[in-house]
Amino acid sequence: MAGKTIQRMMAIILTSLLCLGAQSFFMFADAATEIGTATIATDTTWTSEGSPYLVRNLTVASGATLTLEAGTILKFQYLGEITVNGRLLVNGNLSEPVYLTSIHDNSVGGETGNRDPQGGDWRGIKINEGADVVCFNSSIRYGGRYYYREGNSTRYSLFYNSGVLTCSDTQINNYTDSSDTAAIFNQGGELSLTRVKFSDGYCGVRGYGKLTLQQCEFTHNNTPVSLTDMSQTDLSESYGNSFTENTYNAIRIESFGNGSCRLPFIGGVYYIRGNLNVPADTQVNIDPGVFIKLFYGEIDTEGKLNINGTEEEPVVFTSIYDNSVGGDTYGGTAEPKENDWNGIKIREGAEVVCSNGVFNYGSRCSYVEGTNIKYCLFYNSGLLRCRDTEINNYYNHYNTSAIFNQGGELSLTQVKLNNGYYGIKGYGKMAMQQCEFTNNNTPVILTDMSQTDLSESYGNSFTNNKYNAIKIESFGNGSCRIPM
Repeated sequence: MAGKTIQRMMAIILTSLLCLGAQSFFMFADAATEIGTATIATDTTWTSEGSPYLVRNLTVASGATLTLEAGTILKFQYLGEITVNGRLLVNGNLSEPVYLTSIHDNSVGGETGNRDPQGGDWRGIKINEGADVVCFNSSIRYGGRYYYREGNSTRYSLFYNSGVLTCSDTQINNYTDSSDTAAIFNQGGELSLTRVKFSDGYCGVRGYGKLTLQQCEFTHNNTPVSLTDMSQTDLSESYGNSFTENTYNAIRIESFGNGSCRLPFIGGVYYIRGNLNVPADTQVNIDPGVFIKLFYGEIDTEGKLNINGTEEEPVVFTSIYDNSVGGDTYGGTAEPKENDWNGIKIREGAEVVCSNGVFNYGSRCSYVEGTNIKYCLFYNSGLLRCRDTEINNYYNHYNTSAIFNQGGELSLTQVKLNNGYYGIKGYGKMAMQQCEFTNNNTPVILTDMSQTDLSESYGNSFTNNKYNAIKIESFGNGSCRIPM
């Protein structure tokens, strides 16, 4: 009898628990607004009262505006996305931000998921040409799987912008930490970001176009910003951004592009990894105060490279490991060394014009001399003109020079060449005026006097070199003159 009583009591308890569970489910179902796949064809406003909105595939049609009022929460189902052909206005405020997040993010909008959220839970927001998205005080997280093609590669982003994207006082975090992913890919669109915080992903902003980045913070990423085509990029209104605890605390330049471009001073460091080309009939102009750090990279110049430093604001080219300028760019304790980056090649018909430049820790541009491979920082068969410039800490090895002049025109005025093996080596028209050579093995070595013109050289000094003199390696195969 007692056993049957216990069984009845257990059945009542179990039935009650099941009813409570069902009630909780229906309470949640009533609280959430299921959107699924839908098109916003007329002006529409979503509010905190309807939150969370559960979205799979949402389109904002051309001519329509979707407004998300303060406190609104959108949760995206697996690989959910928004395509904007009209306008999306995310209208949060400081006390009531708008959230765009994963359905598995139970920290806001109640318990809607069954596991921990992660980057790539939802795709992202595509902003087509002619469309615009405006975000105020919003938190956007756990997306980053919107895919697009770049050449033969598939890449991913949270925002894909070929329209207009304007964000202020917004956090974008926990996007996919994969080398093919960016929080924002700007496909020639107009991007304006003010006090936006990017954290915990691979790349913050990538692409080209009109990019205005003001007082943004990039933390715990691999690369904060990566510029794919400088010739189609305008950074002129960017300033005051900070890069902290990223793998590279700098702005990467992937390509100068196929046209002329400008590198403005925006308060951060640029870095180059790999080889960049300055195409023929184009110019790259570098503003005063710019720092460029290189990681086994070089600049191959077929057009014109203008390095426009001033006495107060020199332009600096140096190693990615050189923390003495621009702060700690590549985390760790590695010290810079003489051949951390290759150098600058100047092809026949090309020009490099430098005023108040500083070049440190390069000299791995390679060339063949006879049957031997040699190295240099500048390889010149065009025109190299430098004034008030320092070239320091190039590779101190017998097969290396700061400048190898391969029959080009070389004009140096008040240039200092310090701490390497050869300062200048080669032949051609060489005008060296009031230059200083210090702590080298051999300041100058002339490989063919019959093809060398030193007639405009004067006032140079040689101090603390192993040989304080100019070495003549060969008179060459023609007549020559050795001027005073």
